[in-house]
Amino acid sequence: MRPQRDSRSRPIGLSLEDLQTIGSRPSRLPPEDLQTIQRWKREPKKVTEAIRASTPEEVQHAFTLLREGHLETNALHCSAAITSYREGKAWMKAIGTFSSMAQKSIPCNEVTHNLALSSFAAGNQWVQSLQHLISMKLIFIYPSAVSFCSVLVAVSRESLWQAALAIFEEMQGASVQADVISFNTVISACGRGGQWLLAVDLLDQVKSSVRPTDASYSATISACGTAFKWQHAVALLQDMSTHKLTGRNSYNAAISACEKCGQWLAALALLHKMAEVQISKDRVTCNAAIGACAKSAQWAAALSLFHSMHVNSIEPGAITHNTVITACENGLQWRLVLALTDADPGFTSSTRSTATELHHAVRQLTKQAPSQDVWDQGDEAARRASRMVGEFKPKELVSLLRAFASMLVTKEALFREAAEILPPHMGAGVLQAQELANLCWAYAVGTAAGSHKIFRAAEEAFIQRRAAFACGSLQQDDAARDFAEGLLGTIWSLSYSQNLQPGFLRFAQSALLQLTEPLRSQTPELPSGSQTVAGMGPREILGMPGVVVIHKPAGWCVDQGEESLAEGDDVEDMNFLSSFVSTRIPARRFPILSDKLHWRGFVHRIDVPSSGLILTATSHQAFYSLRLQTACGSFVRDYQVLCHGWLRGRQDVRAAVHWVSDGRTTSSLISPFGRPALTRLRLSASFLRKSEALSLFMMRIGTGRKHQIRVQSAHVGHAVVCDGRYSTPKTYRADLKWCPRNFLHRSRLGFTMGGKSVDVEQALPQDLSDALWSCTQVKRAREEKSQRSPLAASRAL
Repeated sequence: MRPQRDSRSRPIGLSLEDLQTIGSRPSRLPPEDLQTIQRWKREPKKVTEAIRASTPEEVQHAFTLLREGHLETNALHCSAAITSYREGKAWMKAIGTFSSMAQKSIPCNEVTHNLALSSFAAGNQWVQSLQHLISMKLIFIYPSAVSFCSVLVAVSRESLWQAALAIFEEMQGASVQADVISFNTVISACGRGGQWLLAVDLLDQVKSSVRPTDASYSATISACGTAFKWQHAVALLQDMSTHKLTGRNSYNAAISACEKCGQWLAALALLHKMAEVQISKDRVTCNAAIGACAKSAQWAAALSLFHSMHVNSIEPGAITHNTVITACENGLQWRLVLALTDADPGFTSSTRSTATELHHAVRQLTKQAPSQDVWDQGDEAARRASRMVGEFKPKELVSLLRAFASMLVTKEALFREAAEILPPHMGAGVLQAQELANLCWAYAVGTAAGSHKIFRAAEEAFIQRRAAFACGSLQQDDAARDFAEGLLGTIWSLSYSQNLQPGFLRFAQSALLQLTEPLRSQTPELPSGSQTVAGMGPREILGMPGVVVIHKPAGWCVDQGEESLAEGDDVEDMNFLSSFVSTRIPARRFPILSDKLHWRGFVHRIDVPSSGLILTATSHQAFYSLRLQTACGSFVRDYQVLCHGWLRGRQDVRAAVHWVSDGRTTSSLISPFGRPALTRLRLSASFLRKSEALSLFMMRIGTGRKHQIRVQSAHVGHAVVCDGRYSTPKTYRADLKWCPRNFLHRSRLGFTMGGKSVDVEQALPQDLSDALWSCTQVKRAREEKSQRSPLAASRAL
């Protein structure tokens, strides 16, 4: 039995609980609820208050009770419902309620129309909001300042500053007095649209027509911050004092402007000013100031602000935490990054975020210059990662392993456990082809534990995916091209680690041929033969179906793509080899010659100051065939190099090469933390020039690192003659007196094309030959048997 309640203890109007206790049919309503409905009929205002206090889910129930109780629904009830829906972020239901008023013949007034406009604004429906504003005039309901302001809010959120200005002008043309809220909304629209000068001009209008508020200055300061005008933002903050205005929002906007420009000292000065004028900080204030410190790598100041938040009873959030970590990363304080990750478990809701942050920290670590300290930090991170391998996503784990391998950190436990976890994901399509190649590279260069299992799983994954690209076009299908690049990278890793099986090499040849088959009909064949063009420019040495061999003189750039120009060389007056090729071979008939994704057909490159043979593919089939030969080490590239000093016999140089850049110039350096590099040297002849010892070497590269020969030669104490980058300035100036450029010339290429072995050789160009003739050849004791012609030495490598 339902317990009886004392009706005298109940309010006159229905509360939310009252509405929910009433049944859907009057005949089933309890007597006390019927009495409440009767009181509700006598005092309709109580019904409006109950609807206004309802949540969006409860408003519909209230209307049901009105209908079942035979109570009339009026405009006040609908207005209350629209307000509840709008504030409950149910703008579509709010518009639905407004639309139903016409169906139920409930008259609409200016208030309900304004509520509809504000509902459109809440839903970011600026087009409908503008259309509704226009329709109001057609039914002779003239928009008020509130109406225009609602539409301005809608367009402002979409950064439509032109529309906001047009509506504002329409508002003034309709003789509607613009209030400060309207001005502030238009200023915000201009700020979001990057129109900071218009925002400042509107603020001046506010000063002359209505009294500006903290929101007026805050919106204008934010506009200056968006345009990176932090000085103007600070000046506006100072101007507020003339109007006796102070506010936290304006200070937050000014500090954010300083953050965007990395002005950490100005941000800290504003924080100090807030304390002077007794304005309390909040989380937004601290986040902006910490962000300014992070951009300037001021990790100590960022940490100090972070710790001060606890003192001021400000609870740091996830943004605060991540910004402090970024400051420490930018300041190269990697151990602090790990400490912050573990310091307060409240910042990391799960081990999932901890694993992600460790991965991010290690990725940042790889961007630092190689050093023992970096290696120590990487080793420490690897120990931590080995205890949480299962918490990483497969893609994160692959990226992490590659990062560790690039630092030569191959923690056995980490790599062995990863080799147990990753193979199922490799065959399931979770990892992309390039990620498979990165994974194989990590296990190859570090000779890591579990490499055999990873290599076999990668082979199986590529074999399974081949069918997916049976009809793929390398020009049109990015996935097919990524598959090809990943396959080539994997072949390199297997070859480097001496794990390349003949069966998988045959599979790679077949797969690349299949992928390029759709392009075969697009590419005509060049006639066989060779052409020689007189002059000092490039010339065609050999032309045959699929390839062209070109002599590149010194000073010409092999422009494979955008990255070819990122060497720190002056490119303003540089000659590009692609321009020569385009004059000899029409790109419209050979599309690869204008295809940057395929390096314009250039299979390899050589430094701008050097000369030598360049192999250019004129078809995609030839391009990938030659790339595969390069990856598996069968593509021969030999160089004639004159170096300082005497060196006997032959030797291999395996010093790792690291490529560095300071944003203006780029160079290679020898570092134990660099990438693997192999150069084979064989002495061709020894020379003397004014008592200076010189050696002519035939060199063959097993890898293709940038400036590999030049930096490795300098590393072993035999710098290349006339090398302005890797020899001392004194030596370089002395060499320039008798040698016009660096003495490095690619003289031989060996490759396979169409099932035939091709061997292309070229003697020294005239300028280097003349320089060599100025030297006197000598035969040193016990070296006479090793003296031979450069090309003979090349074949003996």
